[in-house]
Amino acid sequence: MKLPLLYQKTLDRNVISLAELRKLETGIPAAHLGNHVKILLRRGYYGLIKRGLYYVIPAGKKPENVAVDKLLIGAKAAVDAVLTYRSALEFHGLSRSLQSEVVFLSGKNLPKFSFREATFRRTAPPTRLNQQGNVLLGVERAMHLSERIRITDRERTLVDAIHRPDLSGSLEDIIHAIQACPSIDPKAACRYALALGYTTLLGKIGWLLEHYGQKAGVKPDHL
Repeated sequence: MKLPLLYQKTLDRNVISLAELRKLETGIPAAHLGNHVKILLRRGYYGLIKRGLYYVIPAGKKPENVAVDKLLIGAKAAVDAVLTYRSALEFHGLSRSLQSEVVFLSGKNLPKFSFREATFRRTAPPTRLNQQGNVLLGVERAMHLSERIRITDRERTLVDAIHRPDLSGSLEDIIHAIQACPSIDPKAACRYALALGYTTLLGKIGWLLEHYGQKAGVKPDHL
C-alpha cells in the first residue's frame, strides 16, 4: 500500500508541529491540511501530543512503542519556543539527573501540558529583555536528533539558573552545573546578567564563579 505523501515527507521526524507541516511542499491546500492530519491520526501514522503537535509513528510500530523525545516536544511546543532553565541544563549535560519537567520560553500564554511521564511548562521571556526587544540574547540554534532547535547557551543557562532556581534546581544543582561546564565565558555571563537589570545578580554570579568555576577555566582576574 502506498504511504500518504504527507506521512512520507515526515518519516525522518520524531516530533512534528502543524506549523512545520504547513511549510512542506505537498501540494495540499492550506485549508485542507487539518483534515489530512486528522486522517493520519485516525489511521495510526501520527500520534497526538497536544493540539497542533504530533509524533510520527514508524511503519509497523505501535504508538506505545515509539520513543518520543521530550526536548523536541518542548522545542516545538510553540513557534517561538526556546528550551531554557532545567531543560537547557539537561541538554548541555550540566544536570545531575534527567528531568521530568521540560521548561521553554514563549511569548504565547500556553497552559502547562503533559505527555506520558513528562510535563511541559511555558514561562514568559524576562520582562527587561522583552522591553528591549532582546529576548534572543544568549540563545543559540543547536542540533538535537538531526534537527535544529533553539536553546539558551551555556552562559545564559547558568545565569538563568542562578536567577531562577525555582525553574532550575537547588544551589547544589547550580554548583554542579558550573563545575561540569567545559568552559565559561564570564564576560558573556555578566553581559546577559546586566541585560536582565538585576545588579545584585552580578554579585551572586561572581561569587559562584570565583569559588566553583576553576574547572571551567574561570580565573579571579576574569571577574
